[in-house]
Amino acid sequence: MQPEATGGAGLGRRVWVVVPTYDEADNVAAVVAALAALDLGLRVLVVDDDSPDGTADIAERLAREGAPVEVLRRAGERGLGSAYL
Repeated sequence: MQPEATGGAGLGRRVWVVVPTYDEADNVAAVVAALAALDLGLRVLVVDDDSPDGTADIAERLAREGAPVEVLRRAGERGLGSAYL
């Protein structure tokens, strides 16, 4: 039995994929596109630790263009573990 796209036993939950980033401007669009292509109703949360290369800006542009992505900007390099939390 496969879980429903809304989550688990139909409880209306949404599945989020957390993508911690730092200097991933060259990769973030491809990652978001690949996840969206799965057609599972996923949402992507890009957690960016103040990337100097504009990673968060690219992710925000993708969101404006309709990609299933949201961006959480964090000041400084705060680390992978806290990005997931």
